[in-house]
Amino acid sequence: MRSFIIAVKSGITDFTSRYHDFIFKPAEAEMKTPSSFIRSFFNTYKQPPSKKSLCLMVDEYDNFANSILSQNLELFRPIAGTGGFLKVSMQP
Repeated sequence: MRSFIIAVKSGITDFTSRYHDFIFKPAEAEMKTPSSFIRSFFNTYKQPPSKKSLCLMVDEYDNFANSILSQNLELFRPIAGTGGFLKVSMQP
């Protein structure tokens, strides 16, 4: 899960480096899980003066989930099952 948080942080850092007027400074608690980190980013983006749409593309979601499933069913359940960070972070 740590590597997923790092990947999310990298993407958000890239976004903020391209759009200098967007300021995102999440609290430490918001960076503990991928879903809370992404949710914090979206909530910040929704606030004025942002009037632009934001499109999020998730690539290889199924490959990632299938890889975990094929290697470790006990790990897959808490990650992709009900309430798991992968399921929660990918819901609208």
